[in-house]
Amino acid sequence: MPDAYDRITLLCRLKAAQTRNKELESGERYVRLKELHQKECREYGSRILELQKEAADAHKETIRVRNYWFQVLEDMLLEFEKMQKKTKQELQEMEKRTLKAEKQRDDALDKVKELQHQFYETAVRLEEEQGKNLKLRAQINRDYENSSIPSSKTLRKKKITNSREKTGRKPGGQPGHKGHCRKKQEPTRPAILLPSRFFLMRSRHSSNRIISSSEKPL
Repeated sequence: MPDAYDRITLLCRLKAAQTRNKELESGERYVRLKELHQKECREYGSRILELQKEAADAHKETIRVRNYWFQVLEDMLLEFEKMQKKTKQELQEMEKRTLKAEKQRDDALDKVKELQHQFYETAVRLEEEQGKNLKLRAQINRDYENSSIPSSKTLRKKKITNSREKTGRKPGGQPGHKGHCRKKQEPTRPAILLPSRFFLMRSRHSSNRIISSSEKPL
């Protein structure tokens, strides 16, 4: 069985080799290979052209994108420089405002100090004037009630108003009205009797006479 299989395989191979040999000898195989090669070359050529076109388009797109991004970057740089310049100007303006505000603050502090000084001076003067006012008012309000000035020399005499209702009666004690006398006080200790003024003067006069008589010469 194996011998028959090998024999058939060898016969098939031999037949195929003979057919290929005839084709090579007649040139038909070469023509077919040449046509196949040319066909493949044409296919590869068209594929190369397509790839070259795609590469050219990709290169053009790359250049376009590159130019676009360069333009975008340039615009961004210009915008950044513009913003930086604007920010610098704003910063300078803020520095000027800060200096101006500091100067205004210093001026305000100086003014506050000056106003405080004026306030203290005014307060001192007000206190002095209030003292003078009180002194003058005390002098003006002096009368016989709160000083040694007699009532006859009072400049502004107070008028005492009588708020009683008129009854038509005469002034003084009324008939039938019980009088109110001072209650008699009882002594709490025995009274001490002092010598009278006349007795003292008389005793002093007698002693003077005795002294004068004793000084006469014998």
